[in-house]
Amino acid sequence: MLVSGNDARAVIATTTAALRMIPHSTKPISEIATLEGVGPATASAVAAATASQVYPFFDELVAAQVPRLGKVAWTLGYYAKYAAALRERAEPLRCGYDL
Repeated sequence: MLVSGNDARAVIATTTAALRMIPHSTKPISEIATLEGVGPATASAVAAATASQVYPFFDELVAAQVPRLGKVAWTLGYYAKYAAALRERAEPLRCGYDL
């Protein structure tokens, strides 16, 4: 598995640098995805653990429920559209709460 080949120090340095980029809409995902074997879906899980209101987990079944996104693509560009669509849909549900 490619991901297990990442040096622990590199993982810590990369994720620390990425999480410092919050709340940029895509930079943290892009940075984490530079690790071997890590794509936007895995990167989104890491970012979601810190800032789920900005970075929803990239889930194929959820993405399929958003017709305007089209066929699921495991790319940063598709993730950016997916995350924006979920944030837009969630906004009316916030009811004045700052998550």
